[in-house]
Amino acid sequence: MIDLTVVLRARGDSRRLRDSLRALGDQTLPATRVEVVIVGDGAARAAAFADEVPFVLRIGDLPGATPAEGATGWLHLARGRYCLFLDDDVAASPGLLSAHVDAHGGREDTIVLGRISPAAAAHALVRYVVEQCDQDRRRAAEGGPAPRFVDCEWGNLSAPSAALRDAAQGADGLRR
Repeated sequence: MIDLTVVLRARGDSRRLRDSLRALGDQTLPATRVEVVIVGDGAARAAAFADEVPFVLRIGDLPGATPAEGATGWLHLARGRYCLFLDDDVAASPGLLSAHVDAHGGREDTIVLGRISPAAAAHALVRYVVEQCDQDRRRAAEGGPAPRFVDCEWGNLSAPSAALRDAAQGADGLRR
C-alpha cells in the first residue's frame, strides 16, 4: 500500500534534483510505502535517476500546461493515500515522510503543514520569509488565523489525495 505520494516540483538543475531524490530515498518511512511524482519544467530530467532511488518514480511532465493544469494534471498519477508537496531545493530530513503520514493519523480531513528550515547560507530574504511562515503556522496552531493558500504553495504541505482530486474537480473535498 502506498501511503504517500511526494509531488516534487523540479525547477532547478539536475544536481539539485538528484540531491532531493537522494534525501527522499534516505527516509525512515519504508520505500515500499512511498512514490514520487516529478512535476514542473525539470520533470523530464528525473528519468535519468530512476535506477538510483528505492521508491516508485513517476514523471508528471506536462509541457505547455497552464499553471492550473500543472498544479492538478498529475493527480491521476498519485496512488498514495496522502500527497506531500515539495520543491527540488528541499533536502528532506530522514523523518519527514513518516512525520507527515503520522500527523494525518489515518484521517481524510486533515492538512499538514511542515516546518521549513533554510540552509544557513541562504539569502537573508529567504531566511526572513521562512521565519514569517513559521510564525504564521505557530499562530494558527495556537488558535490564530489559518495560513492562506498562498502561504502554503509547495511548502512542505500534505493533504489527502482523494480530497485533492475532489477539489480539482470543483467539489468541496477539503473541509476546514
